[in-house]
Amino acid sequence: MLGMQSRALNEAALLGRLEAQRLVQATVRSMEVELLVGVTEAQIAALLRARLVEAGAEGFFHEPVIWFGERSALRGMKSHSDAMPGETKLCTGDAVLMDVAPFISGFPIDVSWTSSCGENPVLERGRTVLKELREVIPEWVTAGKTRRELAVAVEDLARERGFASRQKAYLFGALGHRLYGPGLLPFARRSSFGLGLGSSIQLFGTALMHRLSLGLVEWPFWNDSAMSETRPGLGVWSVEPHIASDGVGAKWEELLLVEEHGARWLESAEPLI
Repeated sequence: MLGMQSRALNEAALLGRLEAQRLVQATVRSMEVELLVGVTEAQIAALLRARLVEAGAEGFFHEPVIWFGERSALRGMKSHSDAMPGETKLCTGDAVLMDVAPFISGFPIDVSWTSSCGENPVLERGRTVLKELREVIPEWVTAGKTRRELAVAVEDLARERGFASRQKAYLFGALGHRLYGPGLLPFARRSSFGLGLGSSIQLFGTALMHRLSLGLVEWPFWNDSAMSETRPGLGVWSVEPHIASDGVGAKWEELLLVEEHGARWLESAEPLI
């Protein structure tokens, strides 16, 4: 009876997380009509943040990130401050990358989506590659690939399709990471340098504890380092392939559920790609 109750609670939590993810995805999609020539990254980021708060966001794992044009491919970014939404203006044909991570109903939800202001053939090719990755990543996890092998496999597939992986430009070179809630302290829902204080303390603290414990604590990232020479642990991971070609970046991010007998995306319907 206890086992059945625990399983039911787990299923209820997964349903709640799925509903929260769908709400965030719908909010991100609603921004497409706002992508007009001349609008700035900062303006779109502020509007998207306001809509997420209106939809029920209680705080942020990280603040909304918006990149236009070549910035979608992470060109010209040398520091954390360079990556923050700024006064870059949207031009016809530009790719637009949105990355948001609010807390909805207590669940941390991390979603990314790439659109464009008008037609962008390179972006459309990139979307095709991302859809292929969405198909194979759960298969690779189920087959037993380590997190390091997964990071390398994504990079190799992207290269074969004419795109470069941009994962090494990310914090810890992460293809994927654990998600953490806002924390219990009163200040923990605040953001600093674009990151939620409570969630970032847990994320970086876990990474530090992994080093100090000589691997007894789980490494919270997927990357190509020696620390990722283990299979993804059970639970929910945020997976975020980011590829680029000819100054055009394409990215999507979604929640992957790793279970005892395999892996599956939390969302079984049409993905946000």
